[in-house]
Amino acid sequence: TEIYTLSLHDALPIYNIACLLDFTGTNIYTVGSLVGTNYFGSDALISPNNVFGSSFLKQTTGGTPLWGRAITNNGNGSSYAQCVAAAPGGGIYAAGVISGTNWLGTNTLVDVAGGSTYLVRFDAAGDTLWVQTIGGTNGNFIEYHDLCSDPAGNITFSALLSGGTRVGTSNVFVSGQR
Repeated sequence: TEIYTLSLHDALPIYNIACLLDFTGTNIYTVGSLVGTNYFGSDALISPNNVFGSSFLKQTTGGTPLWGRAITNNGNGSSYAQCVAAAPGGGIYAAGVISGTNWLGTNTLVDVAGGSTYLVRFDAAGDTLWVQTIGGTNGNFIEYHDLCSDPAGNITFSALLSGGTRVGTSNVFVSGQR
């Protein structure tokens, strides 16, 4: 049985790091990273200039692609999806790391400190409901599988922070790395 189907135009690295079976038990979400031009079903996922972009995929348990999304860049940024959690209504939350300037659809994600964390919510149809960049004066990043949610849609994540960091409307200062 095939876990996912990607049509590669460039023979460059692609990997999925986390997966989740949806609440119906009929669909699988996966998150990971890709390089180059790739197709998941009819959706083009592009990360040019040999730099990584995050990928977000939904398919049936039989392997039929439903939708694919990507954080793209113009070669001046990169992103790495690290984790996925269930969201109410059949969607997902995903988190990862960005550097430089990246885009998720029309949303710009900018890192100014050598590494920032992103958190995004997709609905069941693959539409981006919101995206949040967590960054500050020094780089920060999320590790693999450090995201969870409850049935009410509350999320918890863990990230390595250093210095001043903005999380939503809160400012956090960390001395050293924590």
